[in-house]
Amino acid sequence: LRGLPIDAHVGARHYGIGNYEGAEFLIMEFIDGRPVIDLIDESPDGRLPEKQALTVGLWLFHTLDLLHTQLKKSYIDLKFENLWWEGSPETGRLRMTDFGTLEDIPAGNKRPVRRDLLIAGCYLCKLLTGYMPHYVVGELRDQPVPRIQRADISWGARQLLIRLLHPNPEERPQRAGDVLASPWPNLNGLIDLVAYWNIDNLAGMKERSWEKGQGQTGEEQVKAYTRAR
Repeated sequence: LRGLPIDAHVGARHYGIGNYEGAEFLIMEFIDGRPVIDLIDESPDGRLPEKQALTVGLWLFHTLDLLHTQLKKSYIDLKFENLWWEGSPETGRLRMTDFGTLEDIPAGNKRPVRRDLLIAGCYLCKLLTGYMPHYVVGELRDQPVPRIQRADISWGARQLLIRLLHPNPEERPQRAGDVLASPWPNLNGLIDLVAYWNIDNLAGMKERSWEKGQGQTGEEQVKAYTRAR
């Protein structure tokens, strides 16, 4: 990972290998944070605040984009235990460990990338809603969309999860870059990302607007915000 942006922003730096009384160990950068899974376990409703969850999602998909496009690798050991949160819930950032378990992506084989994106989508669903969709070998084994539609999250976050966990794999994003492209154009769009998916009073706006027959729908609010950026 040396030389890639991921090394400076997300991945914990490795400095070498040591040996103590026959036991080998890695020497790596100290992460002044906590495992994301611990934060989830301590939360009363088993999820993170929406802004924090979306920030984790941004960094996670950005990291996968770098791995897939620049290294041509899939992250076969992607799991919550390798995700750490450093800093406060409001201003912190995601850190990731254990990039030693990367797998080459064979030319023309879409399965490794789809697997990474599905797992990342399932993790983001857990972070936002407290519900972890069931998957096996990179394939969904339940139908998460009905539960996502009832989740107490903003309209934008709900639409993002529905897109990531669509029951038809062909309707999901096919690349991490597709997830980042709109409305996540790049890392400089971090503030835009959080604002976009947390537009004031967006949750339920679509349904209420249709019932009243006046005002803007959730989609119209999103379009207006995007034009104003």
